Amino acid sequence: MPDVSVSVIMPVHNAGVFLDRAVRSVLDQTLDDLELILIDDGSTDVSPARCDFWAANDKRVRVLHREHGGPGRARNAGIAAAGGKYIGFADSDDYALPELYRVLLSAAAGENLPAVKCGAFILPEASFVSPGPGSEEETLRRWPKRLSGQYRYAAQDIAGPEILHYLSNNLLDNSLWTLLLREDICRAIPFTAHDRMEDCYYFMDLARDLDVLRLLPERLYIYLTRAGSVSQSAGSALLLERGAHDMELFDRAAAARQTSAMTNAFNRLARTLTQYGDSGHQPATPEELRLYMDLIAFFRRHMNFFRPAHRAHQAEDPFNIDFFSLRQENGTDTVLDFAAVESLNLLQNPGT
Repeated sequence: MPDVSVSVIMPVHNAGVFLDRAVRSVLDQTLDDLELILIDDGSTDVSPARCDFWAANDKRVRVLHREHGGPGRARNAGIAAAGGKYIGFADSDDYALPELYRVLLSAAAGENLPAVKCGAFILPEASFVSPGPGSEEETLRRWPKRLSGQYRYAAQDIAGPEILHYLSNNLLDNSLWTLLLREDICRAIPFTAHDRMEDCYYFMDLARDLDVLRLLPERLYIYLTRAGSVSQSAGSALLLERGAHDMELFDRAAAARQTSAMTNAFNRLARTLTQYGDSGHQPATPEELRLYMDLIAFFRRHMNFFRPAHRAHQAEDPFNIDFFSLRQENGTDTVLDFAAVESLNLLQNPGT
């Protein structure tokens, strides 16, 4: 196991033509004291051969071949093999700007911080032209009108428990690509076996265990979007999984006695259920149906804890389940009824 400053873990599953670009962007970092661990997660395309190629041609690259188990399990395998004092994560179809790991490590190591995170650009894949940009400024110069979004933060420190508030209020993205963790923190918080949105659940675990997360103003990663990809779709299963995440976020906020995060999580769940109902989706499997029913039951059980700022009315449901379709009035969301919460001890017993 090499002794390096940073281990970068990249799960790879059928990454195809995008893999070489992603690998090269990590190896071209201005920080040379790093290793790249490629986790071939049961790929059936050219990815295993390309992983082996990079390992044979750059001593900083190591490859682990494993049966397909999903990105969370792949990252856990990479963490177990990592030799870095800090650990970062990259996706196999994105692009890291050259200063990413030097800036993250400089901010973290100087004060022995447990976690640092910077911003990122969002760019449609069709707009990306190789070779990629060499800096944040060059990214803005090359694609000023093609960028479809960004994650940008003011320089600040967030206390671990406050992460829930930031997540629930969309003040913090839960992507892993611009996150650098001290290795002891990373090893203490394994990824759970969620097939989707495993990064979202991971950030909730960080909120539980981190003392502080430092945010940096630089944008040093390009997240490339493609039409039809899982992360860009809003299919039945993904919408239900989003609802499950909102439900979990509500319970975590209740356990931490963070009423503002509870309110935000409940409103997120309401909007997810509205989108699900308005899209005409139906549960396609028994597992989806069970999750759908759990979400409806959870929403009904907790809606009495809120003063409704929008009207709920029943809509016909194809499975004869009373589905509450929410229509916002005056653009306002629900407001937590503190008296109702305290009277039912919700904050002490979030599962009730």
